[in-house]
Amino acid sequence: ARNFPETKTNRYIIYKLHNIVNSGASEYSHMLIKNFSYMMFILMPLFGVWIFIFGRKRLKYYLEALTISIHFHCFVFLMFTFIALIGTVISTIIPLMLGLLFIPVYMFMMIKNTLKQSIGITIIKTGVIGVLYGGSLLVLMLVTIVVSILFT
Repeated sequence: ARNFPETKTNRYIIYKLHNIVNSGASEYSHMLIKNFSYMMFILMPLFGVWIFIFGRKRLKYYLEALTISIHFHCFVFLMFTFIALIGTVISTIIPLMLGLLFIPVYMFMMIKNTLKQSIGITIIKTGVIGVLYGGSLLVLMLVTIVVSILFT
């Protein structure tokens, strides 16, 4: 841990991490949750872009893809809300696993019904859109965590 070069940026990051670990964990978690909500407002239109790119023959306007994206995210948020409610009564592990398994199935059904293409094409498009969405989600989560650390 002591192999970092002594730069102003490194000292600032170490200082922020030290504050989070020693005193500001609740402040950091509050900032992280707030920033995750902002992240979702970036992710929803980005998911709409992925849907629009792969559905441009069937979708005339980006607004249609954005509506599909909002619909999908509402479903996911509602599903995780139910999982959290179930978690107050029983363990959340099984409902969480089922939910994570059902998200790609729901995405497939949504894309199939929206773009009205063959099952094979829909599987390929769902896979590519899912990978792009997952990559976007990971990048935005990392950025959100870093921003939350730097501005706590």
